Amino acid sequence: MHAVILAAGAGRRLWPLTAYRPKPMLPVAARPILAHVIETATAAGVDTITLVVGYKADRIREYVGDGTRFDVPVTYVDQEHQLGTAHAVAQAAGTVEDAFLVLNGDQIVDAAAIAAVIDSTAEQTPVMAVTSVDDPVAYGVVAVEDGFVTAIDEKPTQTTSGLINAGIYGFDPSIFTVIEELSPDVAGELSLVAAIERCITDAGVAAVVTDGRWVDVTAPGDLLTVGATLHREPAIDETASVAPTAVIGPGVTVAADVRVGPHAVLSGDVDVGANVTIGPQVSIEDSVIMPDSHIEAAATVATSVIGQNVRIGRATVMEGRGGRGVDGVDPVVVVGDHSRIGPAALLEAPAAVGVDCDVAAGAHLRDTVADATRVVSR
Repeated sequence: MHAVILAAGAGRRLWPLTAYRPKPMLPVAARPILAHVIETATAAGVDTITLVVGYKADRIREYVGDGTRFDVPVTYVDQEHQLGTAHAVAQAAGTVEDAFLVLNGDQIVDAAAIAAVIDSTAEQTPVMAVTSVDDPVAYGVVAVEDGFVTAIDEKPTQTTSGLINAGIYGFDPSIFTVIEELSPDVAGELSLVAAIERCITDAGVAAVVTDGRWVDVTAPGDLLTVGATLHREPAIDETASVAPTAVIGPGVTVAADVRVGPHAVLSGDVDVGANVTIGPQVSIEDSVIMPDSHIEAAATVATSVIGQNVRIGRATVMEGRGGRGVDGVDPVVVVGDHSRIGPAALLEAPAAVGVDCDVAAGAHLRDTVADATRVVSR
């Protein structure tokens, strides 16, 4: 089975974390989301992959390469302009001849869900996986009857079904004709949901109901949610150096060449990227620390996402709130790549510091700081 994985989007809602990397390359359990997607797809039976790339495509090409590291052949097509999910699928038309899957490069699902769509696709197309979530209104609602999708409401005002689109599709090449006949929406994009809706009317769309893991990343705080679904026990790379008095709790991933100082405490769901330095008496809880960052002594980092090559000063406190965001406000503290936070600063959610920023000692932030800004006091 061939899979087309959509990995071209810019992920603007994930600013500043996507300033230098595409969304699928954001880390979860110390590895890019896309790595988890590819491994899950191959475990389900996918044996060839086309990656649709666009924004910061070089980061994906450099990491994935020809697929050797994942033991699956990978080819690429470019979506030069991000004109919607159906437009992205259409770019792969020259790479498929028979039935194929479409997966999202920023969603982590169970291999069993993908395998179920593969099985259904062998019998009929198109196929769409649906799953249940606690708040379906936040994602859009899918109606299913007698094993077929009967309607998709992307902006429901109330819950009419507990099912949502799981983002796993089975198509045959006829979908490209359907996409060619679509008209752009008000944003000038071609939506894959619009193509599915046309298929519902014309030939019917089989529904595969799944109940396993399904998590997507649309905001910085979602990285913590995704990480929580993957962590099972501490995973400390053999090259990491952890002081004997440091405490590493369950649910913590420590990547290569990390240094953890005396009496540091890492608890909850924590991802620490490669070559990170964590000073003595530092407390980190439910957070993501990307590679090459440095956290100085006695700092506290809670429910936060720290970008790459960030320096957090001594005794600085970063306090997120946890839970899901409300009215578009993410309940985490975010610091973009290459920024510096001075000693004894206080950052409270929903503080978001852009890339290449310099925040002075003792500053108190609860709002957004644009890229390349120097904060003297706040």
